[in-house]
Amino acid sequence: MKKKIVVNSEEFERMLKRLSLEIVEKNINVLDKIAFIGIRKRGVPIAERLVSYIAEFEGFTPEIGELDISLYRDDQTMISNEPVISGGKWNFSFKDRILIIVDDVLNSGRTVRAAIENILDHGKPSCIQLCVVVDTRSRIYPVSSDFTGSIIRISKDEFVGLSIKDIDNEDNVYVKKN
Repeated sequence: MKKKIVVNSEEFERMLKRLSLEIVEKNINVLDKIAFIGIRKRGVPIAERLVSYIAEFEGFTPEIGELDISLYRDDQTMISNEPVISGGKWNFSFKDRILIIVDDVLNSGRTVRAAIENILDHGKPSCIQLCVVVDTRSRIYPVSSDFTGSIIRISKDEFVGLSIKDIDNEDNVYVKKN
């Protein structure tokens, strides 16, 4: 099956702007405490765009970093035979921060669980919030997002993917059969 576009480029851009405004609204009295941590690979450019919108809307630019969760995954052997050892990159302390984890698609909850473990190995934030572009509601772990662009329910033989112009030269969300 060809991939079916369910969120086009214009809708995608609107979604990111809305998510950035929701993040500001929830954290308006503590904006100076928030920091974004994008999960590699697509979470990083999404986080960068959210931060740029917040800077545009609020005149404040939150700090941003990237997180590599590959060694924290409980399904490591299914992902790669030789993982790259790296915790990620950030230039700020997690201590007493409101960390906003950014990822593209929330599916099983494995990635988020791994991200939280990685974060806690590097410091203790005051709060961790989760922002995802798409939530499929297909969990194996009890994880939910604080900020969600779109909920797209799928069957067991479907896959939700996200293309982002920074990596794939286009912005969209698609559904494809496995």
